[in-house]
Amino acid sequence: MPRIRTVKPEFFRHEGLQDLEVKHSGAYPMFVFEGLWLQCDSNGIFQWRPRQLKLDILPFLPFDMAPTLEILQKSGYIIRYTADNGKEYGQIPTFRHHQRLTGKEATEGERYPLPAIYESTVKQQGNIWEATGKQLGNIGERQDAQEKEKEKEKEKEKELKAFCSEPKKPGSELEVEPAVLVIPLMSKKGCPEKVFNVTQRMIDDWAVDYPAVDVLQEMRNLKQWNIANPTRRKYEKGILRHINTWLMNKQNCGGTVNRVVKGQSKTYEHNVAAISQGMRELIEEGAR
Repeated sequence: MPRIRTVKPEFFRHEGLQDLEVKHSGAYPMFVFEGLWLQCDSNGIFQWRPRQLKLDILPFLPFDMAPTLEILQKSGYIIRYTADNGKEYGQIPTFRHHQRLTGKEATEGERYPLPAIYESTVKQQGNIWEATGKQLGNIGERQDAQEKEKEKEKEKEKELKAFCSEPKKPGSELEVEPAVLVIPLMSKKGCPEKVFNVTQRMIDDWAVDYPAVDVLQEMRNLKQWNIANPTRRKYEKGILRHINTWLMNKQNCGGTVNRVVKGQSKTYEHNVAAISQGMRELIEEGAR
């Protein structure tokens, strides 16, 4: 019964098999070789029955399976042998290197007899063929794992570079304008600390939008707040919203600008009026 097998991307870049495909057009050696994997047992052995194999591999394409098997045999991709039971078998020497066995197949062992060259070895030293297959399989698995780890490391490096490097927009006026002060930002793990440059142009623009707020002083306050709360800092994408929310709250709470009227501030006049009103209320209450 055919089994599900693994096909690696490297198979479709195999030069030798593609050369055979071009040289023997119409014999389909590359696709037949792939189809043989499904007919193999755990040791990469299959029954050498061309007509039967043709029913399972490319049955609707008009070609003869026997010559194709001979092409693969002469090229060294498969070997052909006759077992003690008189039946002919084929074997893919690199089968264990490319296939990972799981489930019952990994524990049940071979389905077909081994070549005679391995039979004596098995009797004297145990199942060396199986051990060798496992070793080749483990080597292949380790190589695959190492390649995957390298790819993951490369992806992490790319992501880290993307997080850390944020190119400035071409022609931006803020590129050359000096900063009045800087606000620390949240940085990605592994990246250098970032800051947001507050320029005089920004301060002037915000002063128009929030006339009751001393913008420069509030930017100093906001800077110190972010220094004192490193875990609550904003990323560069959210810093402008953070600043506008801060200034809007100050504006809605009455502002922070002391407007001078006749040598005294509005805050001062308000405080004097509040104290006078409180004294009048106390006097009236005592008179009662």
